[in-house]
Amino acid sequence: AESEEILVVNKPASIPIHTTGRYRHNTLLKHLESKHSQKLYTCHRLDRLTSGIIVLLKNTHKAKEYGALFRDQQVKKTYLALVDGEFPVTGMSCSEPILQVSHKLGINKVDHENPGRNGHSALIPLL
Repeated sequence: AESEEILVVNKPASIPIHTTGRYRHNTLLKHLESKHSQKLYTCHRLDRLTSGIIVLLKNTHKAKEYGALFRDQQVKKTYLALVDGEFPVTGMSCSEPILQVSHKLGINKVDHENPGRNGHSALIPLL
């Protein structure tokens, strides 16, 4: 979806949003900026290995405005995952400290001794 101020796209897994580390040219922003012939700005993040909706803004003022909505958790983000094996019918909740093990590989773990950031996930079965 696109308007004069915003561009919303479905990002595939494995492509980073912006230039980082070994990713210099094959990024979502580089591709879309080239296609639309204009600078685009992010207002939230989505890991390289995660697919999903990404909101891009066409000016810095709107990027800051929308970024504040995500930062202040006024926008609800939902992730879907396939689970192999048994999953509790009633769902479950996880509120544990998350430590980033490898930014490059997208690996995080629960770590009570060296907590990085607080995490909360509500897990519910869809089927």
